[in-house]
Amino acid sequence: MNQNALCSGDAAVITQPAILQMIKTAKNDSFAQQEVEINQKIYRITCSDIGGLSENENVILLAEDVTLRRIQEKQNIQNNKMMAIGELASGISHELKNPLEIICNYCYALKKGILHTKEDCLQTICVIEEEAKEANKIVESLLSFARLSPTEIGEAELKASVQMILQLQMPLFHHKQIAVEFNCTEPVWVCCTQEGLKKIFINLFTNAMDAMEAVKDRQKKIRISVMLTENFAVVEVEDNGKGMKAEEKERIFNPFYTTKSTGTGLGLYLVYQQLEEVGGSIQVYSEEGQGTLFRVMLPLKKSLGE
Repeated sequence: MNQNALCSGDAAVITQPAILQMIKTAKNDSFAQQEVEINQKIYRITCSDIGGLSENENVILLAEDVTLRRIQEKQNIQNNKMMAIGELASGISHELKNPLEIICNYCYALKKGILHTKEDCLQTICVIEEEAKEANKIVESLLSFARLSPTEIGEAELKASVQMILQLQMPLFHHKQIAVEFNCTEPVWVCCTQEGLKKIFINLFTNAMDAMEAVKDRQKKIRISVMLTENFAVVEVEDNGKGMKAEEKERIFNPFYTTKSTGTGLGLYLVYQQLEEVGGSIQVYSEEGQGTLFRVMLPLKKSLGE
């Protein structure tokens, strides 16, 4: 370009200090690229050195106006946020409505003196307490999603923690006629608090139980196995439930995504979030009608040099 062209229209971006600095970088490194905002427009600048026999700066400079593209990207992000907020509001309101309605009904019964015996009143108060706890659990899940609760990276013994969780949920397993198999030969210390392990495995076990609700033609089973690699404890949670479609597997860890008629869709997202915060990971293997396997990777205590 000649000097007049450099000072007119979009070509004027070439004379900006940031671009002149890119030209110097390209002369040293052969290539440079960055986005700059000039006169309320966004340009993606690419600069490549083409060498030359003279001492002049011989470069190819490409200035592409990407303003509309970036505006559209921001709009898409905002739209996705609004959709997520809508899904959150719908899920939370549905989940909170049930316990709150029960609490209101039983409070009405107490206030109007409908209950005549002390035993009936005590039973009503117990129901109110349980429903209040259920509402509190929903709020705690929301706080965890919003990261308002501090994340603590500690240590816990995996075998004992899983056994404790299984013991707590065993009445549910029996009620739903689910056989549970737990294979872990020795204590294993992992980099995660006991509360973190409860969050991970209660959600995974609940998900497995829900997946087997419709199973009628075979014995319902959940298998939990623990294996060790050099740096990780590998925990597999496998059920023989309904399995998942390919599109469900792709979205299973997204917040607010659920295939259930009730629920906020935060359970598996919180599992994913908890593992990510302690340096672990989770994978899912599933086929429709063939069951589901979750593979959890938890860093061993020794892998952090402790």
